[in-house]
Amino acid sequence: MPLEHYVNHLEEHFNISRHGIQSQSNDKKSVFVATDDPNVLIDLRQNFSSFTWMGHRNWATTVMNPKARWSKNGPGAIIKDIFLLAMSNFVVCTFSSNVCRVTYALRLALMPVPMDLYNLVTLDSKNFGFQYGSVDFYCYRAVKGRTLLSRLDNEHMDFKRGDLIRAQECLERCRHDPRTGQNRRPRISKKWAIFPKSKTQRIFRTTNQYQFTPFHFIPN
Repeated sequence: MPLEHYVNHLEEHFNISRHGIQSQSNDKKSVFVATDDPNVLIDLRQNFSSFTWMGHRNWATTVMNPKARWSKNGPGAIIKDIFLLAMSNFVVCTFSSNVCRVTYALRLALMPVPMDLYNLVTLDSKNFGFQYGSVDFYCYRAVKGRTLLSRLDNEHMDFKRGDLIRAQECLERCRHDPRTGQNRRPRISKKWAIFPKSKTQRIFRTTNQYQFTPFHFIPN
């Protein structure tokens, strides 16, 4: 995506935010840049000098290298980018990026009632779903049992309390009906069937592999 596309939205945002206020020629517009290419900061500073571009080249270098990205420090650089983006007044990104979608979700959690509806712009796939075409599967644990009234009902799922149910969270281009899942109990049909999520709890996978510590951002 050409840098000009990002800058055009930034310029529009600053014009809107300063509406009615006469801008001085020496005013600086500060922008944090999250990127996996350290050269992006150089290009922005050379070609769009009316902005003050802030970023961290070490973070970008870490994320750019595939081996370093999955090292102990790699996820920390990405997480720091996401937190700084989420706390920004305005974000320009692409929803095809995981960083952009997580930033958007975090902003909604931090600011459930937007003070300004014009605070995030995506340059691609404006209707991009969080699980658009996803092949990821999620697991639910049944907290209440459910017995089918008829054995001839092949559309709905029969499950017991404690059963693990595998489901695909998807909005578009799904392999399976988003309402359906697979009961993972041994010696039971693995056919995809409809189940009520109100009787289940989502199981989230966590890891202690990456320890995130508070940081003070110093651009370079």
